[in-house]
Amino acid sequence: MHLPKLLDCTLRDGGYINNWDFSRNFGDVLYRAVSAAGVDYIEVGFLEPGVTSGLPWTNLSAEDLRSIRGDLQAGTAIAVMINYGSVTLDDVPDANDYPADLIRVAAPKSAAEEATAFAAAITSKGYQTTINYMGISNYTNQEILGLVDLMNRFKDEVDYFYVADSFGSLMPKRTREIFTTLRFGTEAALGFHPHNNLQLAFANCLEAMEAGVDIIDGSVFGMGRGAGNLFTDAMLAYYEQCDPERYHLVPVLQFADLYMEAQKESYSWGYSLPQLLSGVFHCHPNYPTNLLREKAYTADDIYGMLRQLPEAHKSRYSIEQLEKMKEGHFSNLADVAAVETSASIQGLCTKHKQRALLVCGGSSVGAYKGKIAEFIKTSDVSVFAVNNPQPPLPADGVFFGNRRRVLQYFDQICADSEVIFGPEIHKGAEVNFALEKVSRVNALKIMPEGRSPYPMALPSNSAIEAILGLVQLGYKEVFICGLDGYTGGQPSHYYAEQDAVSVPEEIDKQNELIADELQVTQSLAKQLGFSFLIITPTLFQDYSAETPLG
Repeated sequence: MHLPKLLDCTLRDGGYINNWDFSRNFGDVLYRAVSAAGVDYIEVGFLEPGVTSGLPWTNLSAEDLRSIRGDLQAGTAIAVMINYGSVTLDDVPDANDYPADLIRVAAPKSAAEEATAFAAAITSKGYQTTINYMGISNYTNQEILGLVDLMNRFKDEVDYFYVADSFGSLMPKRTREIFTTLRFGTEAALGFHPHNNLQLAFANCLEAMEAGVDIIDGSVFGMGRGAGNLFTDAMLAYYEQCDPERYHLVPVLQFADLYMEAQKESYSWGYSLPQLLSGVFHCHPNYPTNLLREKAYTADDIYGMLRQLPEAHKSRYSIEQLEKMKEGHFSNLADVAAVETSASIQGLCTKHKQRALLVCGGSSVGAYKGKIAEFIKTSDVSVFAVNNPQPPLPADGVFFGNRRRVLQYFDQICADSEVIFGPEIHKGAEVNFALEKVSRVNALKIMPEGRSPYPMALPSNSAIEAILGLVQLGYKEVFICGLDGYTGGQPSHYYAEQDAVSVPEEIDKQNELIADELQVTQSLAKQLGFSFLIITPTLFQDYSAETPLG
């Protein structure tokens, strides 16, 4: 098999992991390692004249490049990247003044033709060039043929025409189809920049090689955004077996042993659920990352939302589009969910004079367990846990507004416990719980005029949804313990919580959202004639008892 040239992009693509905070020594030693291994090119960073980030490897001067090459004038050729639109042609120095061998231009689908012409113009300044067509998995067959036309028009002016599997979405069969089409349609030199979201980068490279690709990108240990890239070290292992005189694995292995293990200890890249989903749906990884980070959705919820992501929004992340997806998800559930009340809960409500206590997950539940028990004894309330069937004190039932928690805890629900499901728990879609006392509530059904005053159709916080659910079942006075709010640096739940929110910005976001939803709920309480009060220490003091427990 024809062996394509190899380009190592550890310093450029790997820099997305550590904000390009590689030491100068790291880059120098890597350059010598890939030179000794027989790698054809090393991409060392970006060409962005005028940018003064203060970080190495983000905007490389001519002196930087000379320093990297050192005395290895016959070493691996040096490449730099330009993101199309970030610089003008006038910003690119002549090759006599800037010792890069290869300048690469990354092109979004929307600017493929303009970026190709830009790369061709850079060639006239004395460089080898590539054009990298990003997000190739979102190109249609007709658009692939359009790339063939572009390649044929500029094949004498651009050295390599890359396709980049930006979201790691390609399957081997599709990779073979793309490169076979390109190879059949043009004699231009073809390149492949694979990502590893589906762990198929190596397999896809073999298919591209069979179809006649001319150059392939990788990084040591696969270091790169998200799931990472093709492993330069794995490709060298393969190449060395094919041509042991030309390629040598040991220099890169030596480098990886001395330098990359430390990177792995400090930073994270590689396989993950968000990157897998990004690969499956050909979309920006921030969509699945943020949906999973909220700990409010099951995998099939997220799968369903991503299936609805419009093609126009897949490549570029939009917070507005994410919120629209979430709103659509909850609206669809709330629109069709029926309300059902068990006969036994009606009796429980009457027995306790329409008064209930919600036991949320905050650590104050454990800290004030005795005082909460005394409150229950003296206040004559029904007791319902939220999203956890085994609170540290006796309860009459449990409310589940989070389907993820149902799947985690369904086997711990007592058969004779009152169980209240919010509309997120699809009727008939879960395992057979064999429960005797089941009610279903739908907060949207008690909203004035059927319109939700919340940012989404339903409250995002299960405790607030539980308040409205109990009101729907007949309760008029709801007390709450354990709605503490999220804090960093200490346990936020009375139980071991594998789904605890821990990212600082997410903590702030969740607290702000809860505060906003409590304010809306207070307005609803005045309209609908119910009340609620937090009785344990909380961040949300506007809704707290004057002298909370403790």
